[in-house]
Order: sequence, then C-alpha cells, then structure tokens
Amino acid sequence: MILPTIIGVSESAIRAVPGSYYEGSLALGATHERSVFRAVLPAAKSGIFAGIILGVGRAIGETMAVIMVAGNQARVPKGILKGVRTLTANIVMEMGYAEGLQDNINEDAERSVNCNRCCVIRVYPYYQPCIFYYKNAFRKRVDRR
Repeated sequence: MILPTIIGVSESAIRAVPGSYYEGSLALGATHERSVFRAVLPAAKSGIFAGIILGVGRAIGETMAVIMVAGNQARVPKGILKGVRTLTANIVMEMGYAEGLQDNINEDAERSVNCNRCCVIRVYPYYQPCIFYYKNAFRKRVDRR
C-alpha cells in the first residue's frame, strides 16, 4: 500500500503545478522531456517528497499493526491459531542490530551510536530549513550577477 499513496500524492502535486510553467518552457524552445524534468517536476518536488514520506510512514504503521495482531513470535507456528512473525515485522524488529557492532558488543560504543542517532534525529529537522535558506540565498546572489 505504499505505492498508491506515493503515486496519489505525487500526481496531485504534479497536477497542481500551473500549466503556464510547461507552456512557457515549450515556448522557450525546450523539448517535452526537458520541460517536464526542468520546469514541472522541480515545482512539484515538495509534494512528491511529502508523498514519499507519507507512504513510508504508512508502511511502518501497517507493519506495527501486523506486529501487534500476529503475536510477533519468531518461531514456526504449530497451528493456525498460533502466533507468527511476518517478514516485514522481522525486518523492523531486527533493525536495532544492523549497526555493525555484533562482533564486539561494547556497551559504550552502542550507547555512543544510539546517542548519535538521537542527535541526528533531533538536529536534522532544524538543520534542513537552514540549508534550503542559504541555498536559495546563494542562488539569488548568483542570479543577480
């Protein structure tokens, strides 16, 4: 159910771009492909990224529901009413072990990795708008020349 969400939101974002962007690009001599990729898609970029984020969030939410309903037992079930663990649930449950620290589990190293992960998760939402602001300011300064 990820793709229908991504496709639906992306399609809405692309359709929301004014037709004058495409027509203006064609009027300036661009081909159809260049008009789509250089004028329409950049204008719809935020909507497309929103669709991707919503789709991934929905997939994670559905996986968590399956984990709760199926019983989340990592063994072969003996009967039809016994608990199981699906592949997506197994991937989610084993994500914590995908750090490369299995050879020599060191509590300090694991704590450091978790601390770094928390810092990235906490700092990135504040850092990203700054990047876009300075990128746009630099682009405006270059365009003035």
